[in-house]
Amino acid sequence: MKATSRLFSFALFALLFTSCGEKKGVAETESALPTWQDGDIILTYERTPCFGRCPHFEFTVWGSGKCRYVGKNFVDRLGSFSGKIDVRELETIFSKAREIGYENFESVYDNRMVTDLPSVSTGIWLSDSLQTVRNRYKGPQEIQTIYPLFDQLVESIEWNKLEDN
Repeated sequence: MKATSRLFSFALFALLFTSCGEKKGVAETESALPTWQDGDIILTYERTPCFGRCPHFEFTVWGSGKCRYVGKNFVDRLGSFSGKIDVRELETIFSKAREIGYENFESVYDNRMVTDLPSVSTGIWLSDSLQTVRNRYKGPQEIQTIYPLFDQLVESIEWNKLEDN
């Protein structure tokens, strides 16, 4: 009888242990996505102005899939917009970030002596925090490969215009 009782206890423990693994609002760990909470900012993408016609905008994605876009100048979409995505759509960006060694990049690539260059800032949630890279001057060539993925993501979202203050 003791062996049956132990087997039952073990089975009950195993069932309870494995059923507690999923959390609502957290990215799935079996995919290439890291884990975050709904309120965490998991992606950022910004292009800054120059003295010419450089696109100027900000783009943010939260762990819940909520997105915000603010088009400031020389972009098709001017003003503030909100949208929503399935965070699994971000898998390509996270995979590319790992492939190019994003986590090893410096946080800033710049030279204050060089003027009139726009910067591209990206932020990608890696491990347990948002890592940002601002690339204005002589950043790693590999980082250039991630920008088209951000551009495609921005264009794929169904945006809803917000009232500007």
